[in-house]
Formats: sequence, structure tokens, C-alpha cells
Amino acid sequence: MSKYIAGPFDGARAERFAIDAEIIFALCRAGFSDESFGDDVCTLFGRWLFNDPCPELGIVFKPTSRLQLFVDAENPTDRECGNPHRFWVHEYNVDGELLSYNCFHSLEDALKWKGRISDDT
Repeated sequence: MSKYIAGPFDGARAERFAIDAEIIFALCRAGFSDESFGDDVCTLFGRWLFNDPCPELGIVFKPTSRLQLFVDAENPTDRECGNPHRFWVHEYNVDGELLSYNCFHSLEDALKWKGRISDDT
């Protein structure tokens, strides 16, 4: 299976953070794009969340928050921060303030997360 090298990583770092194509396809279908930068801890994907507009009530279409989804190394021993979870999701408001975050073992669970930390996540 081919791997995707996200962001500007190179050499051994690129090999550690290479991502299966299935993960990339799932992230693209969910509206995420690669936003990795050279000094990131691991590969980063982001997307905006928007409200439901209702012209009858004067509610216009606008961003409500931003999600950042980090994809750490597949091999747990290669992970930068020693976190046992491979996927981290951070939610920020439109001003860039962190609202919530959570970590997941599977991409499927990370993409289903609705934000806000709770006991049932």
C-alpha cells in the first residue's frame, strides 16, 4: 500500500509520519486538508465548521469553529509525546482559542467526535 507524506517532513521524519492512503481519503471526504508545518509535532489536518443558516430568521452562513486533527506515527514507539492515542482532535473558536480536545485510537472515532470533553468519549 502506498503512503502519503504530509507536510514538509523529510528523511526519517517523513517515514515515521507517512500515512496510509485510506486515512487521507477519509480526511478529505470529511472536509479536512493538510495543514502540516515543518515544526509540528506530527501531521496536522484542519477544517472549518459552519452554522446552519436560516435566512428567514436572519441567520447567515458563517464559520463557528475550527477543527485540527493530528495524526501521529502509526508505531506507538515512534510517537512524539508518548501518547498512546494516534489521533488528536482540537476544537478552536473563530478567534483561535482552544474550546475542547480529545484523543482517539481510531480515525473513525475521531471523525465522529462532536466536541467538548465528556465522560462518555
